[in-house]
Amino acid sequence: MMKRKKIIAVLLFLLLLCLACIYLLLPGQDQGQVTEQAREMIILQMDTEPVERVVCQKKSGEALSFKRTDTGWICENEPNFPLDPRYIERILECLAELPGKGAVENGALAAEKYGLKEPAAVLIVQAGESSLTLKVGDRNEITMNYYLQVNEDPTVYLVEPFLKVRITYDLEEMALLEKVPDVTPDGDCRIVLENKEYRNVLIAGDSAGGFSLEQSGEPADREKEEKLRALLNQLEFLQCYQFQPKTEELEELIFKSGLGKLEYTVSGQAEKQNYILNIGIKSGEKGYYAWPEGSEIIYLIDGALVEPLIGQADNALVRRENLVEENSGKLPKNVGSAGELSTVW
Repeated sequence: MMKRKKIIAVLLFLLLLCLACIYLLLPGQDQGQVTEQAREMIILQMDTEPVERVVCQKKSGEALSFKRTDTGWICENEPNFPLDPRYIERILECLAELPGKGAVENGALAAEKYGLKEPAAVLIVQAGESSLTLKVGDRNEITMNYYLQVNEDPTVYLVEPFLKVRITYDLEEMALLEKVPDVTPDGDCRIVLENKEYRNVLIAGDSAGGFSLEQSGEPADREKEEKLRALLNQLEFLQCYQFQPKTEELEELIFKSGLGKLEYTVSGQAEKQNYILNIGIKSGEKGYYAWPEGSEIIYLIDGALVEPLIGQADNALVRRENLVEENSGKLPKNVGSAGELSTVW
């Protein structure tokens, strides 16, 4: 019996020791008590309608400034950049009502301790003569939330990671992505599939007749034709990689060792138009670099969609036509400067 009591006493002692260690290691205990609320607290609320400028700064010092104009938001660093305004709207949504996960009270000396002397991110919002500054510091490794300071208020708050994420995007990640147009379902449609060795051309004389091979006139396999159209209509860009690429960047990423090219008649246009999408080299696990002719942006596109399409350039279904040797793997003619990009194969 005595032995059992001793074991219980030892276990209780170890439990108390563990609790003491947790207490001492919990951030903020020496400079203020961490208050974890049972429900979310509201750190700030503001009317975002008068906001004229939003500045997002990273720890490296790199800053992006966004200005509200009569036509919408623009990036002052790159005024011609096709900015997706939803990224700025999401930041403003945070400020309209910013929830917190707790506060470090009486934290006058806490700025350095919590990474707020050299913050991971800074958000500055201006409305007329007024301004608001939010500093995002270190991450709390227990809760995975971030420390936050509002203006020069000594109170340090805990906020969820979404605020830091929204103010540390690269500009390219904030692009309004072009939509890849659908292939026309009507007659008079032409689809070109091209890789480094072969070029396939399919023509639809009318919507009922389906595709035929351009030179032989033989009908294409209807089942594979339908799969081909379906793949083309699923194409979409993952993200912007490079705005206003230089000629040498196009050559290196797209034309020098690229996967191939897609060309087809676009759906829903008043006049017959062809869409030309050049598929470049692979970009890690994200997919392939892709450049629509005439665009100012090199995109990333899903390899799971473009590989089957380019693969059909030498499909047994269609006639194999060797590309002209002098054009194979070379940069097309007439690739101009950014904003005046055009290609002639």
